[in-house]
Amino acid sequence: MSDPLSKLLEQKKKNFLLLDGGKTCFCSFCAIVWQGLATHLEEKGFDISGSLWASKLLLTNPDAIVQAHLDYLRVVHIKPIVEALQKFFFFLPQKRIKYFQSKKKTLQLCVGCNIKFGLSEKEGYAKISESVELAQKAIDHFGKEGNKHSKEVIIAGSVGCYGATLHDGSEYTGIYDITEESKFDFLKAFHKPRMQALLRAKRGNDIVIACETVPLQIEILAMCACLDELQCYGWISMCCRNDSELCSGEKLCDVVPYLLKSQYCIGIGINCLDPVYVTALLDTIQSQIRGQPKRMLLIAYPNKGEKWDDQTRQWIPGTKMSDAEFTLLAKEWVQHGAQIIGGCCRTNPQTIATISKLVRHHFPLAKL
Repeated sequence: MSDPLSKLLEQKKKNFLLLDGGKTCFCSFCAIVWQGLATHLEEKGFDISGSLWASKLLLTNPDAIVQAHLDYLRVVHIKPIVEALQKFFFFLPQKRIKYFQSKKKTLQLCVGCNIKFGLSEKEGYAKISESVELAQKAIDHFGKEGNKHSKEVIIAGSVGCYGATLHDGSEYTGIYDITEESKFDFLKAFHKPRMQALLRAKRGNDIVIACETVPLQIEILAMCACLDELQCYGWISMCCRNDSELCSGEKLCDVVPYLLKSQYCIGIGINCLDPVYVTALLDTIQSQIRGQPKRMLLIAYPNKGEKWDDQTRQWIPGTKMSDAEFTLLAKEWVQHGAQIIGGCCRTNPQTIATISKLVRHHFPLAKL
């Protein structure tokens, strides 16, 4: 499998991308990805509550996912990468299910879709594959609308961290109820089948794996091992709690050297964090990869800084950045070396359209 992202950058002779966490769009010298797909679906009136979040629409309304992809594709006006919806389907062995039950854990998705949602393991992984096929369907539709760049779209198969599936906020702490001695093997066994399901999907466009919102080093190493074993290209995007540390408290500067050792990890990024931390984190990554023989894409797609109230399970009004504020920071990220930029939670097509305008205005080589 060739590396489609780096190949595209070489063709365009420019080190620049733009990203928004959910899908990505490439223009000449520039790409945009959006991870705010769930936010957009919620704004359109769909119920994304519960442990599956927006993934439940894979079961109940797949056409809504296709339409949401199209909403993004139509506002960017440049060549895209589409990120398949992040899935929260996974399956655990019976022994692990009994462990959760013995600890009196709430039976969220962590005990398997086969228990809570009536899916067999085979059906669950088929739904993961379907998320890619829905992205492909949106791309094909986009092409039929007359977009001449639809064949160049790259699909990014989203693989969220283990903590995101537990629906308890542990993606922002890195605290997993797994023994230290078994953590690497457990996380590798958890992520690898989901990556395989994404790669099995029927598609006509290239695919990369987007490992996202990863809060701790051992999970990063497990994901890199999966990419290398499957020989599939992808990026690792970490979740950080401040301007120097992962959510687990581990130093970002200590993690980057491990990513450089992976043959198939082609990008290092940060996502789903407060945007005010991004510039300093990019500088840290830059200092680690500068002068290295391996070329790495530098990626940033934070959320909009909005605060979440765990008690009421609601966003706190007045804590979210405006699109104008967010876009000014996005310009700064590019100036600090980011080649893929964009937005995660609480961003929407309007946010991406605003970033796209900024790119086209301030970086004229990005224009079609």
